[in-house]
Parts: sequence; structure tokens; C-alpha cells
Amino acid sequence: MLGSLWRRTSRAALERAEHALLSRMKRPGCRPSAEDDCSQRFSRRLVDLGAGRRINTVIVGDVEQPPVVLLHGYGAGVGFWYKNLPALALHNRVYAIDLLGFGRSSRPEFDFASDDGELDEDALDRAEEFFTGSLEDWRHAVGLDKPFVLLGHSFGGYVATLYALKHSDRLQSLILASPFGVPDEPLEHDDSIVSGETGEAPRAPRQQQQQQQQHSHHHPEPSQVSGKLNSANTTHQTGTAPQQQSPSKKKKAEKLKSGDPKSHTSHWVERMWANNVTPPAAVRALGPLSSSLMSYVVHRRFARLDEDERDDLAEYTHHLWAQQGSAEFALTTLFKPFGWAKRPLANFLGDLQVPTYFVYGEYDWMDSSVPMRAWHNKINPNIQSVQTLPECGHQVTNTKTLVHQCASLLRCSGQ
Repeated sequence: MLGSLWRRTSRAALERAEHALLSRMKRPGCRPSAEDDCSQRFSRRLVDLGAGRRINTVIVGDVEQPPVVLLHGYGAGVGFWYKNLPALALHNRVYAIDLLGFGRSSRPEFDFASDDGELDEDALDRAEEFFTGSLEDWRHAVGLDKPFVLLGHSFGGYVATLYALKHSDRLQSLILASPFGVPDEPLEHDDSIVSGETGEAPRAPRQQQQQQQQHSHHHPEPSQVSGKLNSANTTHQTGTAPQQQSPSKKKKAEKLKSGDPKSHTSHWVERMWANNVTPPAAVRALGPLSSSLMSYVVHRRFARLDEDERDDLAEYTHHLWAQQGSAEFALTTLFKPFGWAKRPLANFLGDLQVPTYFVYGEYDWMDSSVPMRAWHNKINPNIQSVQTLPECGHQVTNTKTLVHQCASLLRCSGQ
């Protein structure tokens, strides 16, 4: 109770903020009138999975339409899909869920941490099952028996891929919007990225990156996939243009001893990571100041939105992050410092058994080079395409452009 007062939040406040954001949805093509304000109808349910677990679910669209399930990114929630849900629901029954441990879903204790970024197979297995198992339990609880399209953004794309690898028979297709955790960690990467030196400098457009890919026609064996895809992956996940070669680990250590500020930044990031200090945890620690900080960040990051719309998004994000910590702590279990996956999805792209589509923003900070090579090299015929959303960054869920791209992909997948 005292913690909630310090953080200026509650589950009821999060519910109200979520409702305010979702109430902004308007039916596509509708002209408001005195009798009809064109509001999109939606329903919300807390789906009981048993064992004290409940999954917050927003449902839009006719029950007779083909099903699509949406998974949000890290630290996000169902409200982040408010710009996409109405158009996606024109020809689909859309389910947007808060992953277990996020949003308004149950927030059980997440205690699968591994030590200092080391690969702990048992911890990784249990952490993955925390998400894929609860998603499968949710599917069963809502009675979703027909194959469905699974669309995941960022961390949700990572979870969606893990689910597809385990339950391919449940899916019709897989759409990965700027997925997290795809490339393997390069041997070297530039400290300037974590030091903030790159700041808001213009990023190389995705088309330019794609033009740099090698159009090889070699078809590697499945056992060769990981090496083939990760070779030449020597840039950080930011998707920036190739930078100067960074120092080796030995030189990094020398820099630390000599007081190099960039290496100190890297060092502190690694220490915070080892101690499971997550971005939401930092926000909670700020207490009454967190709401103002979140408002500042959201208003800057989503400058294209209307002022009142940014206010609603900031309020929602604040309450998402200020709630009791749970699945956010999966970050240090599943990933190394700076977000490199301990089990990179690049190693498993050859194993996908469902039609898979990758979508990135033109100015995305996620690296599309691995999926691009997989597609060009035809290592798996199920990888259908790697496409780009113009004038978009990583937050493709906050733009209607994603809707038009996904409509095309849904048609490609047979719907």
C-alpha cells in the first residue's frame, strides 16, 4: 500500500488510463455525427488461467472473422495497439493481450535470474516457459481452437517466435514487427552507442541497409544457419550505419583503468544489469517524480501525436511502469547486457514451420541484417519477406502504417 502511494499508482488507475487510451479508437471510414461519434467498440476480459494467473485481454472485431493475436513489447501493454486495432479488426477477430507479468495481467514473482549474464540453461528454459506456457494456457482458456495469426512487436516478437517454435500447429502465420533478440552478440561493439554519443543522430534508412546486403544464392544446411546468418554481423542492434571498428575487450579493460568515460558507461550498464536494475524499477524509485519524467519522455518521443493524445499515452505508460515489478526481470535472464539474446533467434530461423514475415521501421534501431540474409539465402522457405515501413522508427505500433502493411501480410497468409 505504501509503495503504491509513493509511486502514485494503483491497478484501478492503470485500468482507467488503459480505458482512456483505447477509447480513442475510431472506426475506419466513419464520419462522426450527432448520433454516432464513430467510437470503436471493444471488450476487455481478465482471462483466468488458474494458479492465480490472469491475462488482460482486449477483443475487437466479429467473432466469425479469422483470429489475430497481438503481443506487445517490453514494458508496454495492450493500450499501445490503439492506433492499429480498428483497422485490423475490419476483417479479423483481434485479441490484444498483456503478457503475463506486464500491464493489467497478473504479476507473479519472477525468480529465474541467472548469474552475471552467464548462460544458465535451466533458468532460460523456465523463463521461456513463463511466457510461452501462459500464452498457450490463455489460448486454451479463450477457446481459440482454429489456427491464428500471431503478431509480436519487439520483445513480443521474441516471445512470439519462441511460441511458434513450440506450437507451430496452433498458428497460421507469424508476423514479427521489429523483433528483439534476433542477432547474436558480435565479438566487438561500439561503446559510443551506450554512452549516448550517437544521441539522436540520423540513422541510416532501412532501404540503405538492405542495399548493403549480399544477395547470395547459396542454400546452407540447417546446421550451418547460425554461422551463415551471424557472419558479418559486427554492428550493434541500433541499425545505424557501420561505424569505426571498436576496441577489443583487452583495450576496453585498459580504458577502464585509464578512466575512459565511455568504458565507464559500459561498466555501469553491466553492473546495473547484473543487479537486475530495470528501466521500470528506476521509474518506481523516483516515486512522485516518475509521472513528470514519463510525461517528458513520451512528449518528446511521440512528438507527432496531438498534445492530449500524448498526455493519455504518458499517463498510461507511467502506470504500466509504476506497478509492482514482475516479468520485467526476465530481461536479465533471457538477455545479456545491451540486449543481446542468450539464445539468439538467428539460431532458430531455419526451424520455423509457419509462414513468417518480418517488418521493420525505416529508422528502426533493431538490426534487420540477419532476417534479410535468411530471406535472400532462402535458408527456410517459410520466411516469406522482410519489409520496411517508411517514415517509421522502432515504435511501429504507434503508427497506422503498420495496419496497411499487416493487411497485406494477412492476405498473404491466406486470410
